[in-house]
Amino acid sequence: MGSIEFVFIDGIAVGLLIADEGERRFCAATQTLHEIEGRAFFDVSEAQDFIVRRLRRRHACDDADRARADRWKNGMSGEDNANE
Repeated sequence: MGSIEFVFIDGIAVGLLIADEGERRFCAATQTLHEIEGRAFFDVSEAQDFIVRRLRRRHACDDADRARADRWKNGMSGEDNANE
């Protein structure tokens, strides 16, 4: 087994990079990141940048979904807003 490095985002360990045979593979510490389990990264910095972008994109999609649900709950679908 090679080296093991923690991947931190905002001071929280979100996974590990496990180096073996010249590759660093990501091992997720949270279900949110299970989709990238096993992905190879050059180093911890690359992994952190990738994960931050992914989490921001996911958060933006979640916000958009909540806003759409709120409009729908209040009786205003996207088509109604376009006509106003």
